[in-house]
Amino acid sequence: MLREQMNTYGDKFKELQETLTKSNEVFASFKKDSERMQKRIKASEKERLVAEKLAHKSVKELADLTEKHEPLKKDSANLKKQKERMEAMCRTLTKERADLKDKLRALGALPGPDLTPSLPPPKPDAEAAAPAAVEPVQVDDDAVPAAEAAAADTEGSAAASCPA
Repeated sequence: MLREQMNTYGDKFKELQETLTKSNEVFASFKKDSERMQKRIKASEKERLVAEKLAHKSVKELADLTEKHEPLKKDSANLKKQKERMEAMCRTLTKERADLKDKLRALGALPGPDLTPSLPPPKPDAEAAAPAAVEPVQVDDDAVPAAEAAAADTEGSAAASCPA
């Protein structure tokens, strides 16, 4: 009977050792998986930090570019309006010049027909639909007598050199 108990206890001890070995194997496997997951988590955290820094940098650059773009956009709009005003003034001056030439011809001071090329009509545009206010042009009074003298000297060639 004692031998039977000893055999029973021996069998139970073997089972305990087998169970313990399996438990150790499972624990080692779990530990290995846990270490692998920790490495993945650290790598993912590093990637997240890099992506976060990149996103922050991109947002800052976008804000800077937007800040730089606004004045350029306003300047572009102002230049477009100025160009339209200048074109309108040029058309007005060309028409005025043609009218004055017609008056001179009528008085007999200028021979021949008007061969002055005219400017193309303005392009229809949403902004051009509203009449644009024409800003007055400042003229340097000192330059006017010099310009009149030059015009008197080259009266015939001035008309030929003017593009419109």
